[in-house]
Amino acid sequence: MKFVCVLLVLLIGSVNAEVLVEDTFETQKLEARKPARGNWQIKDGIITAKFDAELFKKYKNHGPIVWYDIKASTDCTINLEYKITGEVDTVMFSVNDKKGHVYRTTLKKDGKRRGAFTKVWNAEKKSSPAGLLDGFEYTLDKWLPVQLTFAGTQLTVKIGESTQTYEHEGFARDKAKINFQFSGDGEMQVRNVKVTAP
Repeated sequence: MKFVCVLLVLLIGSVNAEVLVEDTFETQKLEARKPARGNWQIKDGIITAKFDAELFKKYKNHGPIVWYDIKASTDCTINLEYKITGEVDTVMFSVNDKKGHVYRTTLKKDGKRRGAFTKVWNAEKKSSPAGLLDGFEYTLDKWLPVQLTFAGTQLTVKIGESTQTYEHEGFARDKAKINFQFSGDGEMQVRNVKVTAP
């Protein structure tokens, strides 16, 4: 009986969640979606960009990016799926407030911080490392789900089969925008973007 009650609470909560952004890439334009720094193409429910070395140099070593306006308060949940191919060596998922960074998880193929590393900024814009995502393996040619759940001063990051919860005051700040971006000679595909608030 207890299990049933808990399940009902979870179901009710998911039904009542406010959808801030939902992008199934069935239309070429969405008011909240702002692709930049690359030739993003939409087809069959997927948005795709190929790395362009000239644009990368033009934008001072910043790769293709897609922004979304979400206008969330403290708590929200971000879901999407991504796939990278070729020589893509870096993927980033970020959240900003109206003035700058709130949070970022960087996926690195190689280097000192190989894997998935999370960083957070406080209200004074001072950054702090939150830590590595235990068990994460950098993966090419495979769709991976991403879920970022902000709840007060906690953030739970789920990428593929790896899950980690972090604690920092910076996670409780308001969220105005989210983005995903990549670099490295290959392409990135994203589908099923959804942001909800409790």
